Amino acid sequence: MTSDYGAVELGLSGTEKKSHYRPDIDGLRAVAVIAVILYHTNRNWLPGGFTGVDIFFVISGYVVTASVLRHPSTSILDSVCGFYARRAKRIGPAVIVMISLVALLMSLIVPPWTPKLREYYSVGMCGLVGVSNNFLATRETDYFDDPEDDQLNPFLHTWSLGVEEQFYFVFPLVMLAAYGNLSAWQDPHIDAVSASFGWRPNAIWIFGIVLSMVISALLTISRQQVAYYILPCRFWELALGGYAVHSQPVWSQWVQPPVVSMSIQSISALCIIVGFIITPSDSGFPFPWALLATFGTVLYIVAGVCPNSYLNRCLSSRPTIYIGKLSYSLYLWHWPVLAMMTWFVDSGTLLYAFISAVIFVFASVLSYHFVEQVILEWLPKQRWYIFALLVLTVGAAEVILGVLRISVNSDVFVDGSQVDMASLNSSKSQLSSSIDLGGNIRALQVGVSQQLQEGIGKDCKCRRQPQALHQPPGAMRKGQYPQCTPSIKPAAYHEGAHGSWHQKTCHAGWSGNVASWALARRCLVKRRTRRPVIYLIGDSHAAMLLTGLQEGAHARFDVFAYTGSAHRGSVSECCGRCKGLFMGPVRTILAQHLRKGDVLVIANFLSLGFRPCQSKHMKNLWMMRRITLRKQAQMLLVGEPQALPHVGYKCSPTWYNPNAHKKCEVPMDRKTAQYNNAMLSMARRTRDVFFLDSLGLMCTGYTCGAVIPGLKVLGMFDKHHLSLAGSRYLAPFFCTILSNMTR
Repeated sequence: MTSDYGAVELGLSGTEKKSHYRPDIDGLRAVAVIAVILYHTNRNWLPGGFTGVDIFFVISGYVVTASVLRHPSTSILDSVCGFYARRAKRIGPAVIVMISLVALLMSLIVPPWTPKLREYYSVGMCGLVGVSNNFLATRETDYFDDPEDDQLNPFLHTWSLGVEEQFYFVFPLVMLAAYGNLSAWQDPHIDAVSASFGWRPNAIWIFGIVLSMVISALLTISRQQVAYYILPCRFWELALGGYAVHSQPVWSQWVQPPVVSMSIQSISALCIIVGFIITPSDSGFPFPWALLATFGTVLYIVAGVCPNSYLNRCLSSRPTIYIGKLSYSLYLWHWPVLAMMTWFVDSGTLLYAFISAVIFVFASVLSYHFVEQVILEWLPKQRWYIFALLVLTVGAAEVILGVLRISVNSDVFVDGSQVDMASLNSSKSQLSSSIDLGGNIRALQVGVSQQLQEGIGKDCKCRRQPQALHQPPGAMRKGQYPQCTPSIKPAAYHEGAHGSWHQKTCHAGWSGNVASWALARRCLVKRRTRRPVIYLIGDSHAAMLLTGLQEGAHARFDVFAYTGSAHRGSVSECCGRCKGLFMGPVRTILAQHLRKGDVLVIANFLSLGFRPCQSKHMKNLWMMRRITLRKQAQMLLVGEPQALPHVGYKCSPTWYNPNAHKKCEVPMDRKTAQYNNAMLSMARRTRDVFFLDSLGLMCTGYTCGAVIPGLKVLGMFDKHHLSLAGSRYLAPFFCTILSNMTR
């Protein structure tokens, strides 16, 4: 997004400044910022609206180049210092105020257990110094990354400011290389048309544009995320605007005929409108799809010098000019407001759009009149005053964000989590009808209601009787958290369960570790003690159980885990390219190292999106059962939890929305239950296979949600993965069933 907003101010004064002002540029800024806002509010409203940023890039290149070429200076150093002083006054104050205020609001609104909260603050800190685009380009994509995570980052939009600010740093070097002495442009008595045909400036501009296009094209194919954010892939867009200024003395004569002018206006409007409608964000962007918006903008700028340019005249009305002058503040404030409002109102709705628009328009007007204009009208005696003030304010803002990022956010935020007594009193402890009262629990399944008796179990100790509380022990009194999830700060209950395993070497993620024989042996072939071993196998739905399984084992078992993300850890081997990659090593190693008394625990993500793989999954389970039967080991199958309509951390109660957990409440999914019943049926048919139904354990009756039943503690941190508290919530259940398995 551009930062050089408002009028095309060229650093001149009086009549000179007025003569260079083009109100149609402000009109185009209004169109661009409205397109960006519509896209961010609801992507379906204007699918290619994000190309408004590319329009701003071209405008910015045009304006800053004109400013340098037409701004009188006594030397190159004077020209460069004057340029940076004007940029600092234009960009700095508004963005510093926005980031500082939004960071303080985040500490009150965004829950501290939001998975990427620290990254949000980091992006804001980088945005203050103009490098947030580089931070976003180089971050690693995580398996647990949800597109909704980025939509909650109120500083995500600062990437475009980073592109422009980095352009401003290299821009004086480009100008020096192209023109050397700028007097040929700053002296009105020198023929500018002749200067436009000079070989050196044309060669520098064209070489820079073509080189940037080539880099952008190559990286768009190989690493689109990097291409989207970094300056080398965006330089050509800003340089097109600069080259339009350089060549203006020539093309301004060519476009005077009415036929030529009307043709250029029509093509310009067509390119911009089509770009707003059809430009895809997932492929071919920024190159070549950004050509539509950038080419259309250049043609609009060209057409604007003609007296009969009706398109430019239409966008020069007072309302559009005022919106154009507000566009910098509108861009700065619209995205943080939209991101924050998602915690209060469902995004994409008309109510969400209306409330957000009222807030960010009000904030933008205040920012424009009381921040931007006040600083622009400030004329210090010395330029270094401007830079000194910029350094001090940026430093202060960095300290604020740094402190909030480290620890204070958790202390400032008011935690709304508490025991839901109404739910607790009405909840049921449910026990499987498949219990063999003679001794073994064939399967621990939710299905038969039994009234929860207050006072049963005050800690997480294993209960050998075939009984399992639906609530974690210790959750009987208002305000008390489960004693089996000990923590100093309540926010810790909401952390993702993956925090304890995701970065470890025994999880083959989307990137980094790759499922292989070497990794499988490192994870599963370890020095054994005299204790039996629990082998935890599966994908992320197995890995999320690790903490609860370790605590439920109570040092009676060693726990070896080998898991992978999605298809890489798929027991079903449904991915053709991944066939045998994960389960091949697992079957071979278990056949060699399983011993009597060991337990093989299997969990896999099949109920959401992978249902065609279920039959193959069950076939592989029976194959694994033959191995455990031959080795006199046992199997524990863990069922699927309920998939949620929203990420779990957005459904955790807060001080401003104590009933947020109801947002994620959905009826128990029948297909998930059917898949779980298939594993239950396997457990009923065999004496060495057991089943734990996590679906029912996360539901109250037939209603499932993101919080642990009877509590307002987050049990699911995203749409289908347990939080750390959710994993620990299962510890007593694991303890009970493991005790019965080893009798």
